[in-house]
Amino acid sequence: MQYRDDGGVGATRRVPLHLARVVWSHLITSRFGAPLLLARDRGLLVEVTDGLGYGYRGSLYYSLVKISVIHLAKAMAEDFRAHGVAGVTVLAVTPGYLPSEAMLDGFGVTEALRPYTVGDAPALWEAAQEDREAHLAPWMSWARSPSTLDETRQTLIRMQARWLLREDLAVGIFERATGRYLGGSGLHRIDWDLRAFEIGYWLRKSAVGYGYGSEAVQVLTRFAFDTLEANRVEIRMYAANAASRRVPERLGFVFEGRLRNRGLGLDGRPADGLVFALIPEDYRGLAWATPG
Repeated sequence: MQYRDDGGVGATRRVPLHLARVVWSHLITSRFGAPLLLARDRGLLVEVTDGLGYGYRGSLYYSLVKISVIHLAKAMAEDFRAHGVAGVTVLAVTPGYLPSEAMLDGFGVTEALRPYTVGDAPALWEAAQEDREAHLAPWMSWARSPSTLDETRQTLIRMQARWLLREDLAVGIFERATGRYLGGSGLHRIDWDLRAFEIGYWLRKSAVGYGYGSEAVQVLTRFAFDTLEANRVEIRMYAANAASRRVPERLGFVFEGRLRNRGLGLDGRPADGLVFALIPEDYRGLAWATPG
């Protein structure tokens, strides 16, 4: 790992080079941007970070960088207020990519999750066609009617809009080594007041059996509890969907019950569903939870 001096007179401390560069990039930008906002008494200053909490993010240096940026935004907001500047807004925001490559490396994850773009339409459409009627249609209502490539593009545009509005956080699952599209997941049925989320997931037929579903659920569960400060994360599936049920069972989710006539099955008749969930106390007791 490369290091640099921390810049202090007679200093002997050394910090990782990538950490110094990241923090200094924020400081330099603010050094030149803040005076312009102060002079105009209006504007928007945005610091991009990862979540609003101060919990451990899987890597010491990564945590230091992201938490320092949150402090930087809060400090500048206080400074503007102290100077009587009322027209400037300072925000610390989280980008759409879930999660960072550093965190993926730290947890040994072989896949990457990110929000969809319209350019993903061909890959999504092609993946959904892999034995669609037998593999997806019994469990996914959207897969029961064939869709065109243009309809898939329109679906992704709506997903992007809902992501920006924080109504639904749908992500694609991609193999990190190749970029191949594997399936979809996300945080759905969001209650921001309660901070409750439901994780959904599906995989193309050729990606089943490699642990991608479990990895996706782990990543999203950590993100929900560590970054979004979730009070509840749940997973639901049809009672007959044994493959989907094995994911929360394997990861230690608590089985909460069977919902009778939860939805319509492929035959149009009511079918039962199952509910698994975690609350913070459950999550912190799991071996794969982020230490904190």
